[in-house]
Amino acid sequence: MTSSEQWCYVATEDNPADFVSRGMDSLKLKTCELWWNGPKFLMSNQYPQRQIPVAVIKDPAVHLDIVTDLTSNAFIATLKRFIFRRGKCAKLYSDNATNFVGANIELKKMFNLVCKPDEALASYMASEGIDWKFLPPRAPNFGGLWEAGVKSLKFYLKRVVGNIRLTYEEFLTVIIQIEGMLNSRPLVPLSSDLDDLNVLTPSHFLIGRLITSIVEPDLTNLNENRLDNWQKITKIIQLIWKRWSVDYLNSLQQRNKWHFEKKNAKIGDMVIIKEDNLPSCQWSLGRINNIYPGKDSKVRVVEVKTTRDKLTVIARESFSTRLSSLTIPALQERQCLQTTIFMQDGATPHFGPQVKALLRANFTDNCDYPDIFRIHGLLAHPT
Repeated sequence: MTSSEQWCYVATEDNPADFVSRGMDSLKLKTCELWWNGPKFLMSNQYPQRQIPVAVIKDPAVHLDIVTDLTSNAFIATLKRFIFRRGKCAKLYSDNATNFVGANIELKKMFNLVCKPDEALASYMASEGIDWKFLPPRAPNFGGLWEAGVKSLKFYLKRVVGNIRLTYEEFLTVIIQIEGMLNSRPLVPLSSDLDDLNVLTPSHFLIGRLITSIVEPDLTNLNENRLDNWQKITKIIQLIWKRWSVDYLNSLQQRNKWHFEKKNAKIGDMVIIKEDNLPSCQWSLGRINNIYPGKDSKVRVVEVKTTRDKLTVIARESFSTRLSSLTIPALQERQCLQTTIFMQDGATPHFGPQVKALLRANFTDNCDYPDIFRIHGLLAHPT
């Protein structure tokens, strides 16, 4: 912190704070060098050099839509819906399918038809044109970045919906709700404040805020003959959410071999707490408030601060996650039946004195620790 005597006036043309007070369009803000880099005098020699943390986000936002057939007209209609919902894109990458190529030819014909009668309109259309790029033929793996989101949708959609016949409105509702689930996943924390549990999600790039879902009763355990059509749709969404959210947490904590040093948990890291009964698009987040390293300086017990209370949990060493932290199960007083601890398969638990003290406080004394963990289906990380 600096004292008030060191504060100086900054001219309007060098003050990025004026953009906030006066307002600026998001498209202009994207290319504003002053907003992202600050005034030029900050780069002079009299200012100390500092490293700016950069978060590389590799997970794109997901936009899902359905078409009635695989024709060029259907694709053009889908493209128009996308532009009016998300805004016009500068570049468009697509597969080299026949309907896409046909649509490109039709768009070029329409563009030439519009450009011929009026040069002013032609220059405007050229300035607002979209650069359309096609992947190599029979090589959809070139678009693996965005195909991963579509694959995640298809995997659970086939297994949950199966042979159920859905109308166009029902299927579109399912697709859009799944899109909301995929775009609600946490990416990185918004700040390093221990009391701030807000995270950046793909929905922030689309609508500027978190995606919220309607609170509905849990229908996953009810027979379908007791449900009407829209209740069945709700059940499908809830089943897809439960399966996808569990697999997503597992992907954040991959079980690789110990050939290289893993990142250790530290105070201030944001974590995702695994809970089984959360509604769709809701994630239980927390900050590590305290750590308990073992004799080998590896952290396996942490204290997590959530919006409701503090949890003391047993956590495996973190594999690189997008939250720069670890995914941990909720472990509160004597409630081990609702938890799962991810460890090496077939490993025998061995604990240090600090972990044993925690176990004594949460479990009965007349059972051996490995037996307790086997009974409840828990596996612990060996020291």
